[in-house]
Amino acid sequence: MNSYNIWIPSIQDNLRFRELTWNQLRHFVKTFQEPNLDFLYHINKLLEENIISPFNINSLTTLDRFVIFVYLKIHSCNNVINLSTKCEHCETTTKIQINMGNLLNDLAPKVDRSFKTVLDYKQFKVFCDIPSIGTEYEIYRNNLEMNSMENSNNYVISHINDVMVGDVRIDLMGLMIG
Repeated sequence: MNSYNIWIPSIQDNLRFRELTWNQLRHFVKTFQEPNLDFLYHINKLLEENIISPFNINSLTTLDRFVIFVYLKIHSCNNVINLSTKCEHCETTTKIQINMGNLLNDLAPKVDRSFKTVLDYKQFKVFCDIPSIGTEYEIYRNNLEMNSMENSNNYVISHINDVMVGDVRIDLMGLMIG
């Protein structure tokens, strides 16, 4: 089975992954109905099954996961995705073809950097970064169990690691997933 060295933006290094098998692709498509906890579990599991390099995949960011899957899609299937949708009102079908190789080349200069940011306002500091796939999964799982937050809030909160009020630093991720 083939494997590929894939550049990972968050760690600024390559990790080696096996190509996707047809069975994995079939399973991926089956779970792709809508983003939910099962979908996140299965795509993270695919990464875990296919990584060859010694590395904890839960520390990869959601952006890393996107880059890895685009790369694996290109090399396991082909580099073109054909999409279409039908307008509910006028029955017109719109088609688009996306070349994933071009997409990766266009995105590379934008995503190949650190996204850590500190927002500083008076006595408050908010430390932000792209969430890891482990953090994303745990926030989603905990909030489903608690049924306490809207999905859009989960998305925003998942990008905040810590909050500092004066000299007190609060580990927001620890509160969310702990």
